[in-house]
Amino acid sequence: MKKIALATLLGLATFAQSADADHKHNKEFYKSFNNVPSLVQELKGCQETYMGIVKLGEMYYKDNNYGLAISVTQKAINMDSANYLGWHNLSACYIKIKEIPDALKTEIKALTLAKTSEDFVHVYGGLAVIYSKLGDFERAREFLNKGLNIDYNNSNLLLIQSKLQQ
Repeated sequence: MKKIALATLLGLATFAQSADADHKHNKEFYKSFNNVPSLVQELKGCQETYMGIVKLGEMYYKDNNYGLAISVTQKAINMDSANYLGWHNLSACYIKIKEIPDALKTEIKALTLAKTSEDFVHVYGGLAVIYSKLGDFERAREFLNKGLNIDYNNSNLLLIQSKLQQ
């Protein structure tokens, strides 16, 4: 949990540092990080881990900042292209910006890398959403059912199911 918080702060510090330097708020925001050098050093260490970068991308995603989420997630993929999570998260970003063909390609890549039941549940949910966006509701239900066969109580899959029934 500490690394997640640190990744968030690192992202904010990086944003403040790279944002328009003439903007008073950004200057003051970044200056506050200079007052805590040990925290900044710890943040920089977190930036170098795959999961730290993935979590930072997820936070940008949750903040609806899909452009930064994509950039950060691509950095994570460059660090470990054999991990399904980066590809899955990138697909979710593409869905949000309505780049559905790219979302499909990246989610299929995630499917080829999934290893655990939990991985497959995430990917099947992503594929169900993508196929529903493409209007292929039969395929959407097929992937939804694959996910539900693994975890029939998964809240994300149940939400997808309720949307497909509408």
